[in-house]
Amino acid sequence: THNDEKVKESDLFDEDVTTSAGRVAIMRAMQAKTAKMDESEKHDLLLRVLLPASTQNLDKLLAVHYVLESCEGSSHSSPPPLLALPNNTTDQSPRDDADNSLSTVYISLTKSLISPPSLPHLSLLTSILTHTLRTKPRCVTQHAIESTLAAIPAHLSRPRFSPARTHTHLTSLLGALLTTHRLSVTSRAPLLNLSLLALLGPLFTADLGIKDRKSVV
Repeated sequence: THNDEKVKESDLFDEDVTTSAGRVAIMRAMQAKTAKMDESEKHDLLLRVLLPASTQNLDKLLAVHYVLESCEGSSHSSPPPLLALPNNTTDQSPRDDADNSLSTVYISLTKSLISPPSLPHLSLLTSILTHTLRTKPRCVTQHAIESTLAAIPAHLSRPRFSPARTHTHLTSLLGALLTTHRLSVTSRAPLLNLSLLALLGPLFTADLGIKDRKSVV
């Protein structure tokens, strides 16, 4: 169908993200591709094409960022209270469907954060997640918050890279979560404590390493 043609991976690019020209090419390609798409088509592009390819391909991950930016819901307003609706409410608006789709995208990205294939992947993942927290608060559900809090200690429990090179990215992500969704995070105190302890661990390990080297000298 016409819609399927819009989300074929073969129609996408293969750009070098390490160059300025490559990044600009990806931005322009995504702006052109999403210009005539409705929200449903954008979500299909994210969920069916870009996300699966982004786990190993940095250019596709950058494309995720630009498609997310084009999606509706960029608002700095606070998310609605968790108890704003009665428990027996079943009607769901198109806006709710859109928020749920974007929440699925966000949660998928947090899972990729656990074991990214490279440092640039980690850096871009945390940047996208932080940006989403700040600009699309409605799509950040309790599940998304829990997934973020769980991903940080999971990543640090089996680090593929030096904590000295990942610590700033992870602390920035947690900082964004705490400042934009404070009330929701505080209701998940056990998970928050695990994330904080995981981030503290490398700091003490680094200090001990320095002391050990001095004692040997």
